[in-house]
Amino acid sequence: MNRSPSQLRAQHRLTERTLQAAVERQGAVFPGQEQRTPAEEAEAMDELLEASSEEFIIKAEGVSLFIGWLFSRGPRPTEVMKRLYLYARAARPELLLNMSGAEVAALFGQGRAAESHRERLVLGETLSAVGSKASFGWQKSPASCARYAAIAKGNRNRSKGKKAA
Repeated sequence: MNRSPSQLRAQHRLTERTLQAAVERQGAVFPGQEQRTPAEEAEAMDELLEASSEEFIIKAEGVSLFIGWLFSRGPRPTEVMKRLYLYARAARPELLLNMSGAEVAALFGQGRAAESHRERLVLGETLSAVGSKASFGWQKSPASCARYAAIAKGNRNRSKGKKAA
């Protein structure tokens, strides 16, 4: 998709405003940053090296599978970042300053509905592949979905294609 310079500038401003709002809401502290001293870094490296070779191989395979999942739609940088943000939002939302789906979608120049669809598609596909019926905190429960569907039955507000006054 080719964008004009003015569209790119507008997207950049929207991204900056979205991130600024998330930082202000979260406070000045970014929870994903670990401030470790050089001694702590050396200790962490020693622990990694002391891990058994079997444990290291298992971790390396996990990282390889995760990277394969990120790139499963091809080597398209935007798609990879969307999947990365989607995973981070599901697994460690504090790393994204607890941004909402609408805020994450704004970073990629999309609307909330696009992010919601991606969540259902990608996470639903991933969860069903492992046989899980789990849901994430921002998703409606099956009981809520059934209740909303029952309430919507018989709703004729837009039956003629016009918004009800």
